[in-house]
Amino acid sequence: MSRKLAEKRDRREAQKRRQEGERRAVRRRNLITTGIAVVVLAGAVGLIIAERTRESAPVGVAASEASCEPIQTYKRQQGSHIEDGATHPPYNSTPPTSGPHYVDPAPAGFYPAPLRPEQLVHNLEHGQIVFWYRPDASEETITAIEAVIDREPLAQRNALLAAPYDEIPASDSFILTAWGASQSCDRVSQEVVDKFRARYQGLGPERIQGIPPFTPGT
Repeated sequence: MSRKLAEKRDRREAQKRRQEGERRAVRRRNLITTGIAVVVLAGAVGLIIAERTRESAPVGVAASEASCEPIQTYKRQQGSHIEDGATHPPYNSTPPTSGPHYVDPAPAGFYPAPLRPEQLVHNLEHGQIVFWYRPDASEETITAIEAVIDREPLAQRNALLAAPYDEIPASDSFILTAWGASQSCDRVSQEVVDKFRARYQGLGPERIQGIPPFTPGT
């Protein structure tokens, strides 16, 4: 074989080895990229599943551990409208569950600062549920009340309010109220809250669109 032919053969062999090496490198990079993508995807799916599991888990403690009193019902006082700051006959429960109230109800949601009872009574008239919690309640209790509200879909969240209230007895952390009814508890239990809502939510004397009755598990 001539020298020129030998050199051409060597160049072809070298080029072949180089191309094969490049193909192997590309395959390795593709495998690494695919592996990383699989790991990232698996991690994202895991996080989504974990988050949905967390969101579907009941808030708070079991009903047997919540130290709740039986539901109390009261004679329903006339729900007349009064001007902000106006005097009115005393309420027959603490916190109030019916009676005279301001013209404008409060927007639904969790409140870190007190609202006027006369405003929240209007919310009760619409069939909404109000959590009145002690300003010095434990962080666990306040966080759990806020979680009960925040985790609800918008259609149900519109039925819930929570605000601090100074006149709750020391033996209780919060009191659930509806029009003409209340239930006091020391700790938050999703089971207790859901049963109270199923019994009273959306059933006030002045029903409005956007405050539906509640069925546990919906």
